Amino acid sequence: MSWLKTALASLIFVSLVAAADDSDPVTMARNVGFTGCDVLINSTFENAKSAKERRTNVRYFEGLAKKSVDIDMTYGSIGDTVIQTVHFNKEGGYCYASMTATITQPGNCAGLLNQDQHFRYTSDAAGVLWSKNAGGVTKLFTQTGNYCTQIFVRDQKMKI
Repeated sequence: MSWLKTALASLIFVSLVAAADDSDPVTMARNVGFTGCDVLINSTFENAKSAKERRTNVRYFEGLAKKSVDIDMTYGSIGDTVIQTVHFNKEGGYCYASMTATITQPGNCAGLLNQDQHFRYTSDAAGVLWSKNAGGVTKLFTQTGNYCTQIFVRDQKMKI
């Protein structure tokens, strides 16, 4: 009989761990009351779906979560990690998303920008190179030693 108690206790523990480690951003947004923007949330985090490692956090103000949440996610692997923060808001029949994503890779920022076939240089200020792609995504490049930090900034909206 004690093996049955141990087995049940193990199942309960595994269930609680799985529930606490839910990294699906749509489910996490729904759990705090933010609904109706599932399609935009899914498309915003599309690149993270195939990642082997992923961690998600939802931030919100009590009483405002039905209208506005922030979702933070890290995904990828050591040496190839994306840090993504997105503010979601619902208003006037639309869902809005303002996203910032950061990656760091070895190399010279100017060289990496020059090799990038999708982004074109637009300006520079305070040591940061600014670029933009045809879809309107802004990408900033900043050099730290032998590493280049790249920050992507994008806004989207979608009809509910």
